[in-house]
Amino acid sequence: MRNLAVLVSTAVLLAASASHGAPAAEPAASAAAGGEPVMAVWVEKTVDFPYKGLTAYYSCDGMRLKVSAILKMIGAREGFKVDVRMCPNYPRPENMPWVYITAAMPQPATPELLAELAKPDAKQELVARVKGQGSPVAEATAQFPARWEQVRIVGKPIGPVQAGDCELIDEMARMVFVQLGARIVENTTACVPKQVNPGSVRLTLEVLKPVPQP
Repeated sequence: MRNLAVLVSTAVLLAASASHGAPAAEPAASAAAGGEPVMAVWVEKTVDFPYKGLTAYYSCDGMRLKVSAILKMIGAREGFKVDVRMCPNYPRPENMPWVYITAAMPQPATPELLAELAKPDAKQELVARVKGQGSPVAEATAQFPARWEQVRIVGKPIGPVQAGDCELIDEMARMVFVQLGARIVENTTACVPKQVNPGSVRLTLEVLKPVPQP
């Protein structure tokens, strides 16, 4: 068991360098991966959750970088937003920062979803006309081919996700990934409070990813 103060310092340093480390998400072969493309649309969702870890603590900037790196792994569209609040100790580690995510991921273009996305929004249409932009409805319902792929998130000694991030990955598995449109295929993540154990972070997700265009 490591000293908790060491875990705190390590979490902050690793979170700050998350976007520069080696990827911790690995593609995993499956029956679904590499199958026939399906038509998809980008769907933006807003999700928030409080981080209540007992082992690793993050500064609000460190948490923002860490969560951003994880969203990139699972295929969130560029331009997503991560906001971290409840930061009375800024820039030091926080006891319970609250994370707010606004991100878009592909979802199957079912008739029900397309009908929901096609509902007019007078305010959005007006703003788009003033800015000389295209119709928000047309953009929201624009379809593209995508394939289901598996992404494995594993804690590694170096990289954006490490064993010390176990509680964060566990909370995101319960409160974020499915809400954004991912499917949990396997989750054997096993966190022990105030301990950092190799192999504790093991999560496999299935996500839709756009088919690369030639």
